[in-house]
Amino acid sequence: QALFTSRRSKENLQSLGIKSPVNKLLVCGVCGKGMTIQLNNKVRKTGRNYSFYQIRPCRHQIDFDTKCHNGGVSIYKVENAVLESLKLYKQELKQSLVSLLAEDTSGLENSLTSNLEGLEADLAKQERKAKRLLDLYLDEELDKQSYQQKKQALEDTISALKNEINIVKHKLESMDASVQLGKVTGIIEMIDNFEEMELEEQNATLKLIISGIVFTKTAETNNEPVIDIKWREF
Repeated sequence: QALFTSRRSKENLQSLGIKSPVNKLLVCGVCGKGMTIQLNNKVRKTGRNYSFYQIRPCRHQIDFDTKCHNGGVSIYKVENAVLESLKLYKQELKQSLVSLLAEDTSGLENSLTSNLEGLEADLAKQERKAKRLLDLYLDEELDKQSYQQKKQALEDTISALKNEINIVKHKLESMDASVQLGKVTGIIEMIDNFEEMELEEQNATLKLIISGIVFTKTAETNNEPVIDIKWREF
């Protein structure tokens, strides 16, 4: 609730860069970097303004010779997909309530354990990348500037993974059916009220329950948007 104590008008929120409930949650499905939202100032021949917000095509540098080729799309398509996914996620949460009411947290424990294993595997992969990067630098196959840039990016990823691992481990150690019951009930309540919330509240709510929205629109997807929502563990 502390996240919602300061309300602002939608006009002010947009001036702060909050243009959509999915603001700062979009992740490129090709290069893994964050995607941004921009205003498309579309004006038809009649002179009427049909401006709309869209996901900006991703053009991050993947390596020395290659830029990302992920496409963009009108933001409402992603927002609608998220709304539909929230409804499905709510049904999953309701199912978990049945186990929690019976004080059975085995399903949640299994989910957390699986998530932990995936995070630890990803951490090991990133640490191997860091070692290979150092080897390239020591062998003088990378200049100092390139090495430092790539090293910083890897260190940020490794740090984020370690933090997430610690959070999941803590959740496993402090698993309590009554506590989980309160969390799940609270999330369901937020989903029920989502469409009536102000833009800031919608954005804050999604950040509480979603770690990222992976968006892909390439030739490999027949230029159709593919949206994969990563739910947080509770």
